Amino acid sequence: VIIFSFSRKGLFFSFLQMTTSDIYSGANPLKTSTLCLLIVQLFVIIGMSRLVALLLRPFKQPNVVAEIIGGILLGPTALGRIPNFSTNIFPTTSMDQLTNFANIGLIFFLFLVGMELNPASLRNTGKHAAMISISGIAVPFGLGAASSYALYTQLGEGLSRYNTFVLFLGVAMSITAFPVLARILTERKLIHTPVGQITMSAAAVDDVTAWVLLALTVALINSGGTPLIALYTLLLAAVFVLIMFLFVRPIARWAIMKSGSHEPIAASAVLGVLLLALGSAMFTEIIGIHAMFGGFVAGIILPKDEGFTHALTDKLEDFIVHLWLPTYFAVSGIKTNVGSLNSAMAVGMLVLVIATACTGKLTGCFVTAKLCGLTTRTALTLAVLMNTKGLVELVVLNVGLSSGVINTQIFTVMVLMAVVTTAMTTPIVRLLYDPTRDGSDVAPKRTPRPRRASQFRVLLVVNQSRGVPSLLAFLDAVAPLPRADIKVFCGRIMELSERPSSFMMLHGASSTRGKLVYDPPTVALGCHCRLHGMPFRPLLVLSSTSDIPSDLHDVAFHESCDAIVLPYYLESTAGNTKQLMMDMMRHAPCTVVLLVELSTGSQTAPRGAGPLGTPLVPMAAEPGQRGQAVLLFFFGGPDDREALAYAVRLLQSPVTEVTVVQFISPGELYREGAPAASFGNSTTPMCGGEEQLSSDDATCLKQFLEKAGPRARHLIRRGPDPASTAVAIATGQDSLAQVPGEGPSFVQPLQGPSFDMIIVGRGIVAPSSLFAEQRTARPSRRQEVLGYIGEALVSALSADVSRESGKGCPMLLLVQAPTPRSTLHWAESSEPLRGHNPPGVVPLSFIATVPSPSHGTEG
Repeated sequence: VIIFSFSRKGLFFSFLQMTTSDIYSGANPLKTSTLCLLIVQLFVIIGMSRLVALLLRPFKQPNVVAEIIGGILLGPTALGRIPNFSTNIFPTTSMDQLTNFANIGLIFFLFLVGMELNPASLRNTGKHAAMISISGIAVPFGLGAASSYALYTQLGEGLSRYNTFVLFLGVAMSITAFPVLARILTERKLIHTPVGQITMSAAAVDDVTAWVLLALTVALINSGGTPLIALYTLLLAAVFVLIMFLFVRPIARWAIMKSGSHEPIAASAVLGVLLLALGSAMFTEIIGIHAMFGGFVAGIILPKDEGFTHALTDKLEDFIVHLWLPTYFAVSGIKTNVGSLNSAMAVGMLVLVIATACTGKLTGCFVTAKLCGLTTRTALTLAVLMNTKGLVELVVLNVGLSSGVINTQIFTVMVLMAVVTTAMTTPIVRLLYDPTRDGSDVAPKRTPRPRRASQFRVLLVVNQSRGVPSLLAFLDAVAPLPRADIKVFCGRIMELSERPSSFMMLHGASSTRGKLVYDPPTVALGCHCRLHGMPFRPLLVLSSTSDIPSDLHDVAFHESCDAIVLPYYLESTAGNTKQLMMDMMRHAPCTVVLLVELSTGSQTAPRGAGPLGTPLVPMAAEPGQRGQAVLLFFFGGPDDREALAYAVRLLQSPVTEVTVVQFISPGELYREGAPAASFGNSTTPMCGGEEQLSSDDATCLKQFLEKAGPRARHLIRRGPDPASTAVAIATGQDSLAQVPGEGPSFVQPLQGPSFDMIIVGRGIVAPSSLFAEQRTARPSRRQEVLGYIGEALVSALSADVSRESGKGCPMLLLVQAPTPRSTLHWAESSEPLRGHNPPGVVPLSFIATVPSPSHGTEG
């Protein structure tokens, strides 16, 4: 390379010889760039762990098993046998860098676990749980120490520290994995049963004890066998813990309070807390205890009653759990060489270790549980659950391997023991304990709560913050007057994952309450309800994706809810989301209302006049209350009758007007006083008290119009394509003028769309002639969720909003009545459906009462 330079003395040039080691010269970037090598290693590790997790998903195995098995497959056991695989992807020179990267992730993960662990919750641990935990540690520790001699003499080639090895093996045998245990209990729906509650409490005590034993073990290992050095290490560790709790904790609380506990949290506060975790980890590493112990203590001392810890956890845990933590498990698996167990003696030692671990846990926990009065089945299930292993087990093994306390063969035996004991837990528990079985040791069967017959109880499903504005508008519609007789339940959905917050929320009421107290959607709905005098109760639904529908159904049934309100987004019909929506509506114990989100802002166009072009006359309206125009499409069937019942509730507001558009088949005659032919004969009560509407569609509609009085308008439409007619009405292309000879003549033409709300039944039950052409077509994904008419309205209204930016759009409600059948679909048989409500569940329509126009808001 020739370099030219200019100066006053003239032009100078020099020669510089450069060597290139990039891809242009044919160099291997994995050999020349440690950064490229690390990135490739992360891609391979995460990809393998996800693949194994996908294969093990049908067997309900936790991710820790998949991540360890994935690491084993990447090591010399499987892929490492491929020529040049290990030398290119996992060379020996890069393992230190990968291990340090994994240890940094381990520090922050244990910091998150410490933040979510509330020491105050351990005070509520019962005597029985404490006894089970102590016996579950002492018996495996003794058996592990007793079996250590055989393992040391047969596989301990090159080892010279037997005393430390005894302590190490005893600790490794006695550990219980709290996060893995919580995941298994939740997936098996045992978390609220007696066996689940006792097991969680015992595992929490076991977890804290394991950290103390781990600190003692690491101190002895790093002391080189010198008792005095080990004593100094333990004393320094005790002083460190005291300083953190007595001095650092008050300072951290003051700093967090000063920075503000609400979101968004200050960047300086986040930086300070992360530096505290790293500083604590560095100190414990210097004094001879593993660095992760310092991160754990730093997380414990942070205040648990502030929103700061919840906000910080939400910001950090996804990155740590999904990137850093799998790397640590994979590094442990890569160090495992199953091929080293190439003799009958080695296999025999593996069987001995697994048998010892299982016997110790099962014996200690089972006998103590029986002495505490538990039944045999419950005690045995609890003992199996306490036998799970996890992160702390791998930490102990890695420390022992790096310190020379164990060799590769013993490390492999212990890792396989952890995998086997954890993997066997779920299938054994499924065989032993069924929470649906009757028995004194099983949680009592969920029964509906007692309720007032006139109270409207609604469950609002919240899974995203974007649905809150629509839910608030829904509450304003169903409870237009202050102090309405309504009770609101907020079902806050949080998917159960491998995040530490998911597990820690399962143990201790304070953690769950704190999570909801600082949850923005729950706070917004709660403030709105309290401002309008409506009782409000937040409910946390922490479930795996496949269990969310059934868990919400259980909540609705237990709370005697009349309706489940489910926000629906236009992108909610792809993949698993569509199936989740279908499962949510299938076998629901009460009415399901799909609240369709048509615009991102959930704005509604302002109305200055009534739906018929005439000003609304407020009758005893509250100050500032405006009119509400409602459009309802009526075809017949249980869903449409339930939609009609919902319109009755809306008429509690004295300034609400409802326009009912009824569709009839071509050639069918309209008769004054009998608004339609009967399309079904199922029973759906409409109004509270002694006066109930008939099950016949025609009579239901007639009595609705009579009770609503002049605030209800009734139109008749006929034709071969009712969907196009409904779209034209909703978008303002139909003036809503009554066709001569088709119904009452008092309806005035409507100029342009001016409806605040459109209501339609999700399922269509009507004569075949009304939907003859549509029944032959295969429904789309969106039609399967919304129904034929609902999908047509959503497509037309969303396109109308997209064309005119900033234009307000009406709220669209799709109503599904309770039904024993799997689905109500427009393409199904035209036979009438018999809608009914499960025992103990009061239907939405049963409590709707219309105020008399002459009495204002009374009635």
